[in-house]
Amino acid sequence: MDIQVGQLEVIVYIPIECSKHLWALSVRPVMKCPYYLCLKNEDKSIYDTYMDLWSKREPDVKTNRPYDHFMRQVADLRLDGGYRSDKAEKEPMRIYKGKRWLLDGHHRAAIICALFGPTTAVPVKEVDEVLPDDLDLCANPCKD
Repeated sequence: MDIQVGQLEVIVYIPIECSKHLWALSVRPVMKCPYYLCLKNEDKSIYDTYMDLWSKREPDVKTNRPYDHFMRQVADLRLDGGYRSDKAEKEPMRIYKGKRWLLDGHHRAAIICALFGPTTAVPVKEVDEVLPDDLDLCANPCKD
């Protein structure tokens, strides 16, 4: 099935003000995610700030997903003219069943939305996966 990329939502790390937890996750529209905002505003600091949030959970993420890697993804999608149908058949972005929340493809969705617009249709596949158990774990700040 195809969905306009601007209709997708992503699970992102958000700033936290809680002494009990180290990170917080929440669902946001793709056009409010850090990757999209980084590209639209041409502001690397948005990417860096997001990696700082993510690294509270996965310390190696800054090493494994440097800004240069992200920009290579941007260049590849720009060169491909978007999400190529031959790749999409083999690797559609996956969404949680009954939701428009991406399980994977967060980077691709944000890049496509920023480069080609929110009405660009992308193929997705619904999957019956369990939502992250730490989604909205913290009421920010958490009530003890």
